[in-house]
Amino acid sequence: MAAQRKLQQEIDKVLKKIKEGVDVFDNLWEQMQASEYQNQREKFESELKKEIKKLQRFRDQVKTWQASSDVKDKKPLLEARKSVEREMERFKAAEREGKTKAFSKEGLIKAASLDPKSKARQEVRDWMNSTVDKLNSQIDELEAELEASGSSRKKKSSRVQEVEQYIARHKEHIQKLESLLRLLDNEQLEPDDFEDIRDFLDDYIERNQDDPEEFEDSAEYFYEEFADIMESAPQPTVLTAKKKDDKEDKKAKEKAEREKAEKEKAEKEKEERERVAAAKAALAAEKAAKTKAAMERSSAPADAGDKRAQPASYAATGRDQPSSDASKDQGPRSHSSGGTTAA
Repeated sequence: MAAQRKLQQEIDKVLKKIKEGVDVFDNLWEQMQASEYQNQREKFESELKKEIKKLQRFRDQVKTWQASSDVKDKKPLLEARKSVEREMERFKAAEREGKTKAFSKEGLIKAASLDPKSKARQEVRDWMNSTVDKLNSQIDELEAELEASGSSRKKKSSRVQEVEQYIARHKEHIQKLESLLRLLDNEQLEPDDFEDIRDFLDDYIERNQDDPEEFEDSAEYFYEEFADIMESAPQPTVLTAKKKDDKEDKKAKEKAEREKAEKEKAEKEKEERERVAAAKAALAAEKAAKTKAAMERSSAPADAGDKRAQPASYAATGRDQPSSDASKDQGPRSHSSGGTTAA
């Protein structure tokens, strides 16, 4: 009983989303029809495409429940499915009309000169390769986020697990797209076979992280219509190997660039430290020289004041002036000598 209640809750939730989506689609449709300018019509057409993709995913879920024996009352499912398919037909008609108007006479002539089947096949091939590239780009971004989390992974374990699930799911889609590309090249599938899955995958690339629960099993139900033929097809290797090599080359290049940038940064920091140290040393030397000069100037007057003033005759010879006692002693000798000379 608990499982039945849970299933019914899921059904009610999807039916409600379908009703809301149809209302949004109708509103956008009316605005597009009322638009007088081509750029406005194109804008509304883009919005309509997003809404129809959502409704298509809900329709696929409804189809699954219709085929299930667990669901007893299938009338609401049938009504919801028909409402979605009506909008799908209306959108396809508008899309065809827009494409027809977009072609000029010259463009139509050029297109007519090509092999329509080959052109359609190449267009699908280009889309598949572009889709794989976009998925790989998202994987690179997610892996970069994991690397950036580093030691903080324990604190953000729930986010890490979520990112790892995104990466694993992307890789599943890439693997299955490569299988489908091989089938297309071998002419086991036709371009028209990819009409629905293109819408699914375009929407998945745009919103896969906005509503993870909605795309949880997308790698399975997106490819249900190809399940039998994919099981019998050989596994592709070329694209996977090429993408792996490209990815490894990209990572190696990014790592080398990071190391180079870090090395240049370290060298600049070292040069700056050396420049600052040299400037400080020069400033200290200049300060010391000024201090020494100031000390020499302040000590010079003190030395000169210790010496008594000397007569010019002694100063000229560099001899010290004799003391007063010595002058007195020399006085009588000079006098005696003078007296003797006089006698």
